[in-house]
Amino acid sequence: MEIIRQAIRNGRVDDSLANELATRKFECELWDYKEKIDLTSSEAKAEIARDCAAFHNKEGGYILIGVKDKTWDITGVDETILTSITQTHINDIIRSYIGERFGIIYRVCRIPLCRKPLGLIYVPPRTGRPVIMKKNGPQIGRDIMFRQGDIFIRSADSTCRATTDSHIEAIWGETAVSLPKVEPSNWNVVEYGFRLPPKPEPLIGRDRDRETVFQSLDSRNRWWISSIEGLGGVGKTALASEIVWELYREKRFETIISVSAKNRELSENRILPLKPELIGIDSVVDAILEATGFKEDLCSPIQVRIEMAKQLLESTESLLFLDNLETVDDPRVFDFLKNLPQPTRALVTSRRQPETGEDRIRLTGLAQTDSVKLVHRLLETWNLLQLADEESINSIVRTSGGLPLAILWLVGQVRLQQSTSFISQLNKEVPIVPEQILEFSFRNMFNLLSEDQKLILKLSALSPQEPLSIEHYMHLAEWDRDRTNKALNGLIQSSLFLTNATSSGITYSVLPITASFAFSELVKNRDYESAVRARYREMQFRQQDAKAIVDYLQSLFHGKDEAEQLAVGLAKAAAEEYSAGNYDKGRSLFDQAESYYDKSPYVFYTRATSELNAGNSAQAYVYFERATKLILKPTAKDAVVWKMWGQALKQEGDWQRAIEKLSIALSLNENDPYILHMMAFCQSKIGQYSGADRTYSKALQIIGDSNPRQRKLTLTAMAQNIYQWGENLERAINLINEAERLPGSNKRTIKLYDSIEKLIAEKKTMAKRVK
Repeated sequence: MEIIRQAIRNGRVDDSLANELATRKFECELWDYKEKIDLTSSEAKAEIARDCAAFHNKEGGYILIGVKDKTWDITGVDETILTSITQTHINDIIRSYIGERFGIIYRVCRIPLCRKPLGLIYVPPRTGRPVIMKKNGPQIGRDIMFRQGDIFIRSADSTCRATTDSHIEAIWGETAVSLPKVEPSNWNVVEYGFRLPPKPEPLIGRDRDRETVFQSLDSRNRWWISSIEGLGGVGKTALASEIVWELYREKRFETIISVSAKNRELSENRILPLKPELIGIDSVVDAILEATGFKEDLCSPIQVRIEMAKQLLESTESLLFLDNLETVDDPRVFDFLKNLPQPTRALVTSRRQPETGEDRIRLTGLAQTDSVKLVHRLLETWNLLQLADEESINSIVRTSGGLPLAILWLVGQVRLQQSTSFISQLNKEVPIVPEQILEFSFRNMFNLLSEDQKLILKLSALSPQEPLSIEHYMHLAEWDRDRTNKALNGLIQSSLFLTNATSSGITYSVLPITASFAFSELVKNRDYESAVRARYREMQFRQQDAKAIVDYLQSLFHGKDEAEQLAVGLAKAAAEEYSAGNYDKGRSLFDQAESYYDKSPYVFYTRATSELNAGNSAQAYVYFERATKLILKPTAKDAVVWKMWGQALKQEGDWQRAIEKLSIALSLNENDPYILHMMAFCQSKIGQYSGADRTYSKALQIIGDSNPRQRKLTLTAMAQNIYQWGENLERAINLINEAERLPGSNKRTIKLYDSIEKLIAEKKTMAKRVK
């Protein structure tokens, strides 16, 4: 359940999530199945609006279209039906009943278990008051579907009307803190091959820094990694994002892939919440595969995905942008950067030197004139210009040292106090050392806070990574709601705190650099720190106990028996440990899973892919063997086991055994173009050129025009096979010509074309000599 809750919090809408939902085989408060979708009738339109409102009023959730209700058979839906419906169409229907309160996201998804696609609707959680039906629903017989003023919620696996006082009171219970309007901040694929950061606000200044970064990214630079470094809050992400967007507009690179590890971002006007993505190597390679049209391969073992990502980067002139690199602990990310294939270049931002061998650009504070412009912009944004004269603006600039975050804090105090009189109380002796300026600014801000605000800010240091709710702060401070809420409001107004809308309500967070300063204040009183840490641990234990009970109850609703459920759960936990590099702990969990239930193919398949990811192919093959022996009546959904086994053998050059496993996969799922491509590749390697040619042809027939990148790779591989065969070389030339008209780099095809032309010339020369 926590996986789905995390997906809702992150706003995920992708093929792997659709697969996860489809295989759950039960419905609950977080998701619902529908066999089909028809938005032509008034009843159907009202139903989709009502269901989405119900999800929104609780924790948010998903509607998966193409799965039968109650039986949970995965049937899929004809693609023409799903593509005829648009996200705008659904949102217009919802807004006709509830107004401009929220918008859904709609995607057509594909999963391995079903030949037909599925529709996936994401409904975000509410961030304020519940949505109410603004007009009556259609009349069905003598009854009206719903009436104006009705509130719907999700209860268990159903949509129901909130009727009891306790229902309505729970829905309306919310804090008095007003949420700021949060701008969209997802890092998205804006077009084929380009995954970009949010469009930045126009930068003030930084002309010289911008030019330095552009020069660093020039292909003639011997360094392939350009690292923008500097203090927290200096504007590294803002500068890098503007440069990435400019490179995109100028078509400087064929592909740009951007990934961020930040959960908060400083813009020039405010702090924005983000959805952190960059956790480990899988985040990087998955972003590359997704942006270049290979989403269907996101379920492959990580080592396979890494090799695929490298091949894709090798075939195009690409830019990889990794933001906030200092928070990443996975050493494989740094190995990946060190060994980037040419002609790929990387742009990274970090507060620390990543030591991967790079061209380093050090970012410092804004110049005096640019700092004044930023202060003016902030004052104008918050309608505070009438409160500040030239002297107070210059004082803010001087005290901030030109750091955008420090300027934001200082202007935040003007907003909080509706006055600039506090400036006279500030310490004017700005440190010479740049690293000390931000702490100096924090001390100035901290001294201006009320005692209650200071305490809440110090308590935020207990959980710098996980935002806390008002209830958490009430428990830690031992205050009532009004007092806690008042302190939180002041911290929000002063730009020290950020509010986040989550599936369970409003939470509050701070930038990591702010949390580190708050921690230094907290530890000044060791006795108090010990007391609040004890309260914090007690709070965590309570939450863990409640979660364990909920998870246990959920396990009773699906699965064959308790032993198998426990084994599957342990296998999932083991796989997560492997992904984190904790192999000993992962193996222990896999052993426990097997001791509870040794008849589950899932347990052994999961262990096989985990061992494969860890580089233990010999062990992986043992568990693939055990998994396949337990699949007594294999179906199309089981093809993935033999597919992954065959792919692993192909990677090791064991062509004959790879063909054996891939043949079984094809007998279960004959329309998987990737299996066909791998099969043809292996056939070519052992000299079965004619068979490889037929297999490649079938793969091309299935791919059609749906995936230009995959078609280009298959056409090129097919031409390579004909070249190795040495027969009908003119046909190989035609295949290359077709491949070169498709998106992507042509470096490989140009090289192959030259080799074929050379071979044709040699054959002609030999033919003349024979005559």
